[in-house]
This record gives sequence, structure tokens and C-alpha cells, in this order.
Amino acid sequence: MKQYFLFIPIILLSFSCNTESKDVNTSEIIQNSNSEKSSLVKIKQDGVDLENDFYKHYAFEENGKYKNLIFNIKQKESVLNGKNNTTSSLEITPFNSKENWKIKTQGHSIDFRNNTLIVKNIADFDHEDTYSAYNINNGNHLLDYTYNMLMARIPASNFKRYIGFVSRSNNKELLKKYDDDVLGIFTYASDEKMLQQFVLKTEKEINKTAPSMAFISSNDDQSLYENDALLYFMNLGKDVSADDLNFSFGFSFYEGEMAEETAIMFSVKNDKIDLKNAKFDTSVFELEEK
Repeated sequence: MKQYFLFIPIILLSFSCNTESKDVNTSEIIQNSNSEKSSLVKIKQDGVDLENDFYKHYAFEENGKYKNLIFNIKQKESVLNGKNNTTSSLEITPFNSKENWKIKTQGHSIDFRNNTLIVKNIADFDHEDTYSAYNINNGNHLLDYTYNMLMARIPASNFKRYIGFVSRSNNKELLKKYDDDVLGIFTYASDEKMLQQFVLKTEKEINKTAPSMAFISSNDDQSLYENDALLYFMNLGKDVSADDLNFSFGFSFYEGEMAEETAIMFSVKNDKIDLKNAKFDTSVFELEEK
């Protein structure tokens, strides 16, 4: 986001040179033809409004073929005087593509990881950064998460499974309509769509931030990486069925003034999380599928 603040001194200089002819509601457009970006900067009494229209290019491999992907991104951001945190919205569309979809979401930046579009919404000190994952071919919203997500992959294919947890301290008010006893919502998703979603509740004094999350390797055909947040099915190939997808993962929370650890373990059987197989302290947690 550094490019915004490069523009602001130019406008401030113009104000200082001719304060009588311009007021705080004046807007200016600065063009940068080299990077194909256009920015609108509006100085207001309580802060600054920024608008950007730009492009992001990604090269990737899908099913053995190399491809280019270009996104057109329109961003509107508001900065309050003396505040580090900002509010930002993004409108994302594929550029020069037969696909006709559009993503509208809160967010400050985008990233492209493992053939999935990730939008990051940066939080203030009282909340957690919140991420949203989207399918790059159709714009489908897959899941939201705070802090981190788990990903299971088959090395020989583009196959992926995601697990993400949205904590009470997310900065997009995603749990606004839920009672205070809801700690968070977690989602099991493929790279095409959301598969399952669950609500986690407690009446105990549990930390409201995202839990520690990790896969639990159950056999030699499963390898763990990135602090156990990435699982590889080493024995599976491109032809995979639901019956092949069996693995485990867990969440760790901290309870009370002594911050005692309390955990939940889940098993995925035939590509589905079954709450009957979940292991946790029923006097602390309550789980339900949405």
C-alpha cells in the first residue's frame, strides 16, 4: 500500500501553495501510465479517501498446463487522521477472460497461493487479520479464517482441502449475528466450494482469538509440513475418490486465568467431518453443524 502515501505529499504541496483556491473536499487524479494504475486521492477534514484501479498478474500451473491470470482490482480505502488502521473494500474481476464473475469484499490486499485467491483484511490492535479464500476459475467464496488455515494436498494433482477457523476477534464482524457463547465458526472446503461448516460454542472462559490448528498424521502415507499446517497424501494420485480421504486434525484453546490448554480432535472419514467422532471435553465445548 506504499504507493498511496507517495501521492499524498503532492496534493498537500498544492494546498500549501494556494490555500485560497482549494478546500479540504478537493480531489485530484494522478495517472501512472507505466504501471497502468490510476489513483484518486481525496483529502478530507477527518482523513483521506483513496481509490485505485490496477491489475495483478499471476503465472501458475493447472493440470499440467501453464497459464496466466490477470485480475482487475478496484480498491476504495478510507484513512482516519492519526489512525494506522483503515477500512478498505475490493472489487475483483478477471481481466480479458471468458469467465464473467466479480468478487466484492472487505480487504486491503490479495495474494495467490496454491491456485487459490486469498484476500487479506488488516485488523487493528484489538482484532485479528481476517482472510477470505476464493476459487480462481469462478470466483466462488470457499471459506473465511483468522490467523491461519490448514491445507491438505495431493502432490501429483491440484487436489486441495481447506480447514479455516473464524474467531470471535475477527475484524469483519462475521459473528455479529451470533450470541456471545459462540467462540467461532470453522469450515471444511475444497478448492471448488464450501463442503461443511460448524459452530463452536462455550460457556467457559476461553480465549476469543483463533486457536492453534494442526494436522495429526495417522500413517506413513501422510507427510506434514509448515508446522503441521500442510498435509500431503503421498500415496494418492490424480484419480481420487471420497473413500481415500481420511485424516485427522485438532484445535487447541486456553481456558481460565491459568490458561490451561484444552483441545478438540476431529477425524475426516470419506471426505467428511463427522461430529460423532470428535473428541473434546463436553463440559467445555458444544459443537453443531450449520
